[in-house]
Amino acid sequence: MASIGELFFAPLMRNAVERGYWVRSTEPKQQLLEVVRRFDLAASLHPFTRCMQCNTPLEEASRESVWERLPPEVRKKQAFRVCPTCRRVYWEGTHHLRMRKLLDWVRAQVPAPQP
Repeated sequence: MASIGELFFAPLMRNAVERGYWVRSTEPKQQLLEVVRRFDLAASLHPFTRCMQCNTPLEEASRESVWERLPPEVRKKQAFRVCPTCRRVYWEGTHHLRMRKLLDWVRAQVPAPQP
């Protein structure tokens, strides 16, 4: 059986891994904050701009162009984005609001860069 050190550190010994970090917190919100701080990612956060399925940059889409793919309760929304690769449709629903709050919290916890 592998030791604790082997379980946690073996992947970082591979040549293909350039940077690594052992997340210490067990709480997901704090884990996110740890990673953003450790790799200085606050300025690189550009949420809701890429497809969650294939990572392609999203494009603006008219309601008419995605109408057939929308659930009835979503058809009232005004703004839509679509992935040009896998055609997945995105809109600002309750998940978007929760994620926006989480990212705003993360940004508030990370100090602004010094000039």
